[in-house]
Formats: sequence, C-alpha cells, structure tokens
Amino acid sequence: MQSDILVKLLNQTWSSPVFGDSFINVNQKAVIAQIKQITNGVKNDLTKIIGMGMPELTQDQVNEIVGQIVPKTVSFCPALTAGEITDTKKLQAAATAIGVMYWGDQTMDRGDMSMPFALKRLGGQNVDVPAEIRYLVEARLEALRQIEAQIAFFAKSEDVEIVLSCFVEQVLANEVKLHELSLRYLRAQNKDKFITSNAKEIARLMVVDAGFPSVSSSLYAIYRHENARLIPLSQLYADMQITTLLQICNAVVRAADEFGDWKMDRGHDAKWGIFVINLFNQANHALINEFLSLAEIKPTLQITDAFLNFAENREKNGAFLMKVFFDHIKEHIKNLPEHTAKKNEHYILLCKRVLEIGKVNELGDIELSEK
Repeated sequence: MQSDILVKLLNQTWSSPVFGDSFINVNQKAVIAQIKQITNGVKNDLTKIIGMGMPELTQDQVNEIVGQIVPKTVSFCPALTAGEITDTKKLQAAATAIGVMYWGDQTMDRGDMSMPFALKRLGGQNVDVPAEIRYLVEARLEALRQIEAQIAFFAKSEDVEIVLSCFVEQVLANEVKLHELSLRYLRAQNKDKFITSNAKEIARLMVVDAGFPSVSSSLYAIYRHENARLIPLSQLYADMQITTLLQICNAVVRAADEFGDWKMDRGHDAKWGIFVINLFNQANHALINEFLSLAEIKPTLQITDAFLNFAENREKNGAFLMKVFFDHIKEHIKNLPEHTAKKNEHYILLCKRVLEIGKVNELGDIELSEK
C-alpha cells in the first residue's frame, strides 16, 4: 500500500464518517511514530512465521506475501487506538496475530490445497490429510498456532481464551466452511437453488466469521493493561446487549467487505484468489432475508430490489445499501440501554472505531492495495 493510500485511509477513518465522534483529539504524530516503530517488527515476525508455514516457497516468494500483508495490518492497531496506547510491543503483537489470521484466510482463498486441512486441525477437527501434502499441512498448522503466542503476549491471562476463540473458532474455522460451500456452489447445476437451500448457513457463516470481535477484543485486551477499571472480556460478553451489538456489527462490516470485494470474489483474476460466494454477487430472496435477519434489519422492497439488481447499477445500489447498514448500526448504538452504554463505554467506543474503518473498507482490497 503506497504511503498516499495509507494517509488517505487514516484520514478517512479518523474523520469518523459514520458516527462523527469516534476519534477526538487523535495524536497523529504518535500514531505515525508507532506505525514506523512496529513495521519492521511485524515484517520480521510474519517473514519468520509464513516462512515456517510455507516451506515449499523461496524466500523471495515469502517476502512477496509478507509485503502484501504488512501494510494492511501494521497501521490497523495504531490507527484505531489513536495514540492512546503507549506499549507499542503489544500493538505489534496484535498486528502480527491479525496478519497471521489474514494469511491463513488469504492463502486458502487463493486455492492452496493444504490450508483448509490446517485450519480444520487448528479448530480441533480430526481430519484425514492426504499423505502427499501432510508435511505442508503440519507446517501451516505450526505457523497458525503462532496466533495464540501473540495473543498470550498482548492480552491478560484471563482474556487470552476469549480473544483466541474470536480468531480461531469464529473466523478461521467458519471461513473453511464458507470456502467449501463456495466450491459446492460451483459444482451445483442449479446455482440459485443451491443458494436458497443453504441460505441460512451461508448467512450465518458470513456474519460470524466477519472478524469484528477479533479486532475489538484484541484492542480492548490491550487497553486493559493500561486501564485497571476495564472489566475482563468474560464479564463484558456476559451482557446480552453487547453480544447482540457484536452480531449486528459483524453483519455491517461483512456487508461493507462484500460490497468492496464483489469484483475480487468473482474469481476472474487469479492474482486476487478463487471464487467466493458474495452477498451481492449471489443475492437471492432467501439469502437476503437471512442476512438482514441476523443484522436485525427489517427487509423492505427497496432493500431487496437493491440487492437483486445490484449488477445493473453497482455504484448506486451499493451506496444505498451501505447507507442502510451503517444508519442501522448508528441508530442501534444510540439506543443501547443506559446501563450497558455507561458500564461498557470504552468497549462501545472501540466498536465505533472498528465500524469507521469498516466503512472505509467499502473501497475493497483491490482499491486499497499497492498499485
């Protein structure tokens, strides 16, 4: 990602396009300094981890993958903590963990045959691995396990298990399931019928593996080292208002991600990966209704038509739907019960910040990548 694109991303995020007040008095100098401080550390960490996980690649090939991932992860944590965190080593560990998670998902999406087995094993599944790729699966699995080591460094002991589950159980384990559904979709004779028959599961997977809690929980866990008043994640997530909020946040950022990546997810360009079911590209009544239900949005004729006719005017229909989703989460947070809003004020602020960067992510990976 070129520096001008990075500056654009940071400025758009800090302008708080959704809420208007997610970032106040951002210490921009501190953020830029932290980005510079952790860049080499994250690069070195990921080079070692990905090199371990992909022994069949040359060093140049590993470096190329690392070069694609580092710009997308290094700025993430400093940007969202806005210069408020002083421990850059913990920000570096969080960025590395997110980078490894991204690597696992990206490698699978680009057609790697070993990664799905490794991700299943990481999630605790006892799967039979073909003998010819067993050593690759073991290597990928060992690399993926470094996520836990990074989390154990930046999170307090009582928070590690919850943060780890956000990365592994919610995101990576379910991404494998969505990946397999996408492959089955390609083999289906009646593709619309396939989407209809599997709409409930597809929508569930899209929402639960969107990754919102992996970011918000990681950031909150780091803040807990510097703010003794913040309650443990186990207590935080015991509030049903918070878990409902997270489900809606997941749906909103997933919709933004799907919109931004509609072109990439068609699988027409091998550089960006193989085909993946996309909420906009494969929309039908059943999938739309299931997804909106999880987002707690009441379907209307205008919303449904915007999804079904997305290809006819992607810019107009996409902009309308993004407004629907982000207006909805803005209203939901505004109307949270006072007890929840006060008790969990800091976590809700972090959620707002992650939503802000989710809004910017409408641009999609291709637009945000290095040209």
